[in-house]
Amino acid sequence: MTTVVFLTGSGNWTCPAGVTSVKVEGIGAGGSGFARGATTGQAAGGGGGAYAVLNAYAVTPGNSYNYVVGAGGSQTDTSFNSGALIAKAGANASAANVQGTGGAAGSCVGNAAFSGGDGGTPGAGGTGGGGGGAAGPGGDGKRGGNPSGLGAAGGGGCNGGSSTAGVDNASGSNGSLGGTGPVGDAGGSGSTGGAAGSGTNGSGGGGGGTTVRTGGAGSQYAIWMQTSDSALAGPGSGGGGGNTSSASGATGGNGGGYGGGSGGARAAGAAGAGILVLTYSTGAGPNSHPSNAMLLGIG
Repeated sequence: MTTVVFLTGSGNWTCPAGVTSVKVEGIGAGGSGFARGATTGQAAGGGGGAYAVLNAYAVTPGNSYNYVVGAGGSQTDTSFNSGALIAKAGANASAANVQGTGGAAGSCVGNAAFSGGDGGTPGAGGTGGGGGGAAGPGGDGKRGGNPSGLGAAGGGGCNGGSSTAGVDNASGSNGSLGGTGPVGDAGGSGSTGGAAGSGTNGSGGGGGGTTVRTGGAGSQYAIWMQTSDSALAGPGSGGGGGNTSSASGATGGNGGGYGGGSGGARAAGAAGAGILVLTYSTGAGPNSHPSNAMLLGIG
């Protein structure tokens, strides 16, 4: 029997009887977009979390293994067993015009890793940049869009595949589309006077328009199903930037799923937390660590 376990927060995992090897996958926490507060002007997006994997990590039944999983915006890396695996967190936007960088694959620890997308950097207009998408087993997260003029930019897609960067806003007052998701789902629509659209199936949230609009939320691309309760989890796309051009400016879009960066605005959206996913079997053999597609019954 294959078992899938999600770990969040921090603590210790005790290895069950009969388990001698475990597949460990991690996504770093997403970074928060810049929050301008009561002033008008630029607001950059937060970076997406990186992904790292240990394909067959040796464990001993009855032993405990520590783990740390960062909350969204904490800039705390996801780690297992004192750094045997590290998935880097996305950085928060450090200034109005300095985006948060995505968690870098080169700074991760594991058998393989992919980078999270950078947040969007705002242009001269008073609008927010999109959040970067999280990486996943399918590839890198994509960057958030860069706004210009009066419309905010969309968030980036997650998990490689067909994912694209959040659409830049070149001019005009309407918000921009979020980036495409990993299997081709369109990003959330940009605001044209109403609310910006949220992403679906790993696509990014749309950007807010000029009429004080909140950025659209990013979305999750579900990859894993937890055995105990059938809960789904996966990397998240970036939230869209919000409009910041008036005294009552809106909020940036929330980062989606796990590891999605949030959009910048007067108040930043909530970035996606990190996660650890353990997959193991009590039986030895070539199928001890099935593919993610097999776990969801799509392979």
